[in-house]
Amino acid sequence: AESAQATKHRRCMLVLDDVWHPTHVQALCAMDEASSSACLITTQVHGLLPRSTELQIGPISETEALSLMLTVAQVGHLIHDPPEAAKEVVQQCGRLPLAVAVAGSLLEEHADDWESWLVPALAADHCIELREHCDLTSSSAEGTLEERVITKPLRVITARDSHGVTAALMHHLAAFDYDIPLPISIIEATAHLIGQEYMNDEASSSRESRLLQKGWRKGLIELLKFSLLSGSVVSGVIVPPILLGYIRAQAEENAQDGLRGLRRRVLSSLLHSLSKGKCAPSQAGITSYMTNCLAGHVRGAILPDSSLVSDEMLLEALLRHEDSSVREQVACGIGFDMLSSAAETCEQDQQWLLAAQLWQGGRPGER
Repeated sequence: AESAQATKHRRCMLVLDDVWHPTHVQALCAMDEASSSACLITTQVHGLLPRSTELQIGPISETEALSLMLTVAQVGHLIHDPPEAAKEVVQQCGRLPLAVAVAGSLLEEHADDWESWLVPALAADHCIELREHCDLTSSSAEGTLEERVITKPLRVITARDSHGVTAALMHHLAAFDYDIPLPISIIEATAHLIGQEYMNDEASSSRESRLLQKGWRKGLIELLKFSLLSGSVVSGVIVPPILLGYIRAQAEENAQDGLRGLRRRVLSSLLHSLSKGKCAPSQAGITSYMTNCLAGHVRGAILPDSSLVSDEMLLEALLRHEDSSVREQVACGIGFDMLSSAAETCEQDQQWLLAAQLWQGGRPGER
């Protein structure tokens, strides 16, 4: 009431920053409707006020991101000829303004060694340096990028999601690569795995598992609505690098056998789905995703300190998958060094046929 009285017969511009619920607007946006006042609202929530004019602001351009980061870092003289390391950093940030600004403050703190230190630091431990960085003017909890961009919207979503569908879906998305948008058909092909990490008692969790597997599309819409994912159900979705680092760190802690175990289960399901008659290449995005990302899935599923000969899943896909393009991508993901090492091991054990197949890069059609 006091706000309404104070703005009566006055032209005002009211700015409400970081709004999460329509009721917050209703409580604070008290202006004289007879005047030509305006209210500007910033939010991560798409469609927060259905009858308002909405302007969606995505990632900024590389040039803008470099300018912002280098200005924050007090090295504006580098803007016209930015180092390659700076370009790598803004890509790691997904060109999101807040993340870029945080990276700028990190750069300022490491003015003496940032070109050699910052890129490896962001890549290590799932971007933890970027996610948990906090400037001296903020509290350790509320000032971090993770809290402002990830944790806060997740709390809002979780409060509306009694079955935990969105959390289970996010966990599942940690297993994928995002060189191109992830087609919805790929998620659907592996949807039977969603929520399995949370299932301890098979008998008591069967109903919950069905709810998770049937409700993942609603969870996807929630993540898109709250700007945690970009893209769409039609064109495919992309997990921004900051969020991807967060959910991969969570999977490393909570998944059975860590992130690698999760990626192996998804890869196994994906290889099965890519068999003829299971997942037709005509489906939108399938072929493109397979060509661009399947090798990355394989690299993420290789067990450390193990021989290819003892990895039944990868060996089966490499030598016997019915789709030749899949075999080629599996060979690419495994890499020449591992293939040649496995071939040499087979030669020593006098497994001549298997050695020959491995030397040929897993293309049995050329034997």
